[in-house]
Amino acid sequence: MKVVRPFIFVFQTGFKVQLQFINVNPGPEFNHTDRQFMNLYKWSRLLNHSCRWLQRNMKGVISLSTLVALWLGLGFQLLVALAITCVLYLCMGGWRFMLVVVKTLPRDANALMTVVRLKRTLRAHARNKKGVPSLFYETCNAYPNKTCFIDVVGDKYWSFTDVDVYSNRIANYFLSQGYQPGDTVAIFAESSGHYVSTCLGLSKIGVVPALINFNLRLESLAHCVAAANVKAIIYTSELRSAVEEADSLISQNVIRIEQGPNTSLDNALLSSSAARPPLLDYDFNAPLIFIYTSGTTGLPKAAKVVHSRYFYMVNSVHKFGGMSTDSVIYDTLPLYHSAGGILGVGQALLQGKYAIR
Repeated sequence: MKVVRPFIFVFQTGFKVQLQFINVNPGPEFNHTDRQFMNLYKWSRLLNHSCRWLQRNMKGVISLSTLVALWLGLGFQLLVALAITCVLYLCMGGWRFMLVVVKTLPRDANALMTVVRLKRTLRAHARNKKGVPSLFYETCNAYPNKTCFIDVVGDKYWSFTDVDVYSNRIANYFLSQGYQPGDTVAIFAESSGHYVSTCLGLSKIGVVPALINFNLRLESLAHCVAAANVKAIIYTSELRSAVEEADSLISQNVIRIEQGPNTSLDNALLSSSAARPPLLDYDFNAPLIFIYTSGTTGLPKAAKVVHSRYFYMVNSVHKFGGMSTDSVIYDTLPLYHSAGGILGVGQALLQGKYAIR
């Protein structure tokens, strides 16, 4: 094989040059001879790939051929044929692969069992009509006074009870304003404990938050608002100018809600009930949040993240990350990003063992 492959490579390269000429000049000169060149080039590629595959899998091919010859051709018993084949495979250098298999088998078995347990838990939550908000309630009940988030700006500490109370006020306020499960509200804000609590509060009443990149302006911002068909947009006072710039591009049916000190929303939250809203029967496969694509192939697109996917992503990191109960995650990614807003924040909301700073 090592002798044949270089010849095929040169052979194939020559026809590649000829084919490039044909593609650049697809005129009347594209005749039967050119088609023969193309067919010959295709066959040379097939032969080249076949030789490369045989070279990579030579030990396996020889071992399988030996097993078939001993068992079917020479009439050896299957176990005897397998034993001889294994010895032959090890002598050809296959012992290295077998050593890797033996050493990684406990890790792979543990990973398989973890995936099986996660799948079983997913089905149980779907059967019991649980969602991310109800799972957060369980976490909050287990760690009511433990630190959940730490805001770098202002050095504000949020306990699980603080997050629960603020999100309850958000939920009850929007519930009183007529928002219903299935409605979508855009969140246009910087990363903070208020950001997470607002999203959580909306999710508690079945409203789907659409997490918009706070760096977007004008047409891109207006597009994201329209793409998710939002009923309202919540923006912080720091981003008021960005919303005002795009005001004429955003539908007037979209309600503008400013969030921050001395705003109408924060004043209304002071009188909003801090009690937990009525617990819903969540569809575990229903949208929980909308996260936008980067827009590298055009304008950003809204991608839905369902409860089950959120749960699976968070718990996969938790199970395979090897984090301890004292771990502190420094979440440097923006919360509108799936890595920062799901893989990072979700460790606190669903696991209750990490302070996200």
